[in-house]
Amino acid sequence: MEMVIDQVAVLTIAVGDIQGTLLEEQYRRNASAYFGRIIRKVRVLSSQQLADLLDQAYDRGEIAWNEREEVLLCDVVMRGRSRDDNTPLYVMAEVSLGIGQEDVDRAVRRAQILQRVVEIPVIPAVAGRRIDPLIDEYARDKGVWRVVNGHVVPPDQPTDRST
Repeated sequence: MEMVIDQVAVLTIAVGDIQGTLLEEQYRRNASAYFGRIIRKVRVLSSQQLADLLDQAYDRGEIAWNEREEVLLCDVVMRGRSRDDNTPLYVMAEVSLGIGQEDVDRAVRRAQILQRVVEIPVIPAVAGRRIDPLIDEYARDKGVWRVVNGHVVPPDQPTDRST
């Protein structure tokens, strides 16, 4: 019986990993739809485009190698224009089934690093299927946009619990 319990636990973790990977890909593929309240004319950066941008910054001494590696791990990086005032900007999003404090912290940290590299605003965001009210408040305090079940929530508003 213990062996079956262990196998179910391993399968549960594997299924969660697969779900997370699929969710990241869904947000990447449909970035214009999911992040359209923040950014228009969305262009999702490929990992190579982001690496090139970061390599140039590293070569100029603007970031350390570990910071380059940190930003390259971001789930979705977009460039476009602000929906509000049409200014150029980036959005960096961390995607997770259940958005946690670590996701919020990573989004903020990675956006701050990229902000040193580019000369336009970088907005941190988190996206996922659910967010705990305490994490939602934490994200708001950090100035992080949230996309929960496809609903975009700016930092100055709480997430609608009915979604």
